[in-house]
Amino acid sequence: MISERERLDSREREYWNFGDDQFKKSRENVWTSVDSMLQKAIPFVDSGEGCTGLALGYVQSGKTTSITALIAAAHDSGYKIIIALVATNHILLRQNSDRILERLSISKDGRKTWFTSVQDSDSASHAELIRNLTERDRTILMMVLKNKRQIDALSKLLSSIDTSSTRR
Repeated sequence: MISERERLDSREREYWNFGDDQFKKSRENVWTSVDSMLQKAIPFVDSGEGCTGLALGYVQSGKTTSITALIAAAHDSGYKIIIALVATNHILLRQNSDRILERLSISKDGRKTWFTSVQDSDSASHAELIRNLTERDRTILMMVLKNKRQIDALSKLLSSIDTSSTRR
C-alpha cells in the first residue's frame, strides 16, 4: 500500500518544474523538516499529554507545501485528528483547503481513510466526527480559519469527543 508521503511526492512532481536532482533535494528538505516536527511531538503524544505544533513562515515561503507534507506524514504515523489553521479569511480558507486536498489526492480518488472538514459554513457535526473517527477509523483533517471564534468552536467540539480509543 502506498503511503501518503509517496502519494504526495508523486503529486508534487506534477506541479514543480524542477530537474530530478533539484526536485529530490527539495523534497528531502521538506521531509527532513516534517520528520523533525513529528519527532518532537512523540514523547508528549506517547505519554498521553497530547501535543500542539505550530509551523510558521513568510508569505510565499512554502507554508502550504510544508503543511501538506506534515499532514501526510502525520497520517502515515497514525495521527487520527489533524487540524490545520490555513487562512485568515474565507476566500483563502477555501483556496488553501482546495490546494491541500488536491495535493493529497483526497478529493479525487475516493479513498476512505480520510474525513475532511473545512470549518466554514459546512462545519462537521459532533456525530460526523465520532462516526468517522471511531466507527470508520478515518483520519480527521480539519482546516480552520485563524480566527478566535472558529478556534473556540472547534475546541469545544473536540473536547466533547472521547479520543482514548484512537492510536495517536
